[in-house]
Amino acid sequence: MGMAKKYAVWVVLVLTVIACYWVESKQDHVDDELAVTAKPRKERLVKQDAPLDTNHLSLISSNGAAFSRAQIVDEPENIFTMFVSQDDLNQQSVDQEIELPPENPFRYAGKLVDDGEILVFLIEGQKNYSVKVGDVLEDSWEIKAIIPPLMTIKYIPLNIEMQMQIGAVS
Repeated sequence: MGMAKKYAVWVVLVLTVIACYWVESKQDHVDDELAVTAKPRKERLVKQDAPLDTNHLSLISSNGAAFSRAQIVDEPENIFTMFVSQDDLNQQSVDQEIELPPENPFRYAGKLVDDGEILVFLIEGQKNYSVKVGDVLEDSWEIKAIIPPLMTIKYIPLNIEMQMQIGAVS
């Protein structure tokens, strides 16, 4: 019984290979016939009088006829914005310009812990500041949190938060 199964599997395998070869040879022959008898479509995007470019040959059939892909002459369009006018697109691009916050102008100078409240000393050029949570500096920077080793400051005009290293509590 085991020997019969072994030979049956080999016979089925050989028949499958023969069937695949037979279908492939018939399919190639049908494709050649269809390609030779097919006529080019006339569309507004296709340039009909374009010379045959040998770099774009896709098939050479048994009778020597060569086929090439039609050349597209129009510029591509964004299909996802077809209901939006060009003025709206221009306005969106102007609105999407992102204003970047300035770099953090402050340098850490030290900190003081007094009754559990942390006071941080900052330097900006010739100005010195002592700040705690909730303070606003120059109407643009707010101290959001002081949790050593980091202090979080917020640039108010753009609502962007940044962190500064202030070291651990000693």
